[in-house]
Amino acid sequence: MNCQYCGQSFNRAPSRLREQHEAVCRDRPDVTVRNEGTIFLFTLHTPAVEEWVETHVQLEDWNTFGGSSFAVEHRFARDLAHGLQQAGFVVR
Repeated sequence: MNCQYCGQSFNRAPSRLREQHEAVCRDRPDVTVRNEGTIFLFTLHTPAVEEWVETHVQLEDWNTFGGSSFAVEHRFARDLAHGLQQAGFVVR
């Protein structure tokens, strides 16, 4: 059985371990946004939001910070956060 939030496999693990893991995943936001002054840093925490961003956001080389973080100019950050929330993602 897999975690319903992140997809991690728990095929041979006790169900209690999967339930504890899901409780942590359920409370974790899909995206965290941090104000860095002239830019906002968006960090993606779930595969679903990574797929959404890949489909809906055009990132340049300067935007990306390895892994699943990218920078957005302050004038676009609010609209992007709102779009993510409208798509059903939890943004903090």
